[in-house]
Amino acid sequence: MVTRRLLVFAIFWMALAPAAGCLVPASRFYALKNQNESLVDRNYALRTEIENLRVHCRDTEDQLIRAERQLAMLEYSTNKTASFLGSEDPGRARSTDRAQRGHEPPSL
Repeated sequence: MVTRRLLVFAIFWMALAPAAGCLVPASRFYALKNQNESLVDRNYALRTEIENLRVHCRDTEDQLIRAERQLAMLEYSTNKTASFLGSEDPGRARSTDRAQRGHEPPSL
């Protein structure tokens, strides 16, 4: 019988214990509720800003990749043009260049 009373007593206090911490003044409750709503709104705004920054980052990376490809194509076409122009008569091109700089007359 003592064990049964002890068991009932323990169950009663276990059920009452979680409710004991729920008693707070109404002003404190509403202040914390408002603070929570403010933090939720701020969290949402920050998540939106992060997503916008990710989109901007992807756009910037794509723009960089396009610019690097254009630069590589320009360098390739410049090298191809230079090798094409130089393949006609490389000796003449060098001697004409020296003559224009005033180092020595072109040799024929």
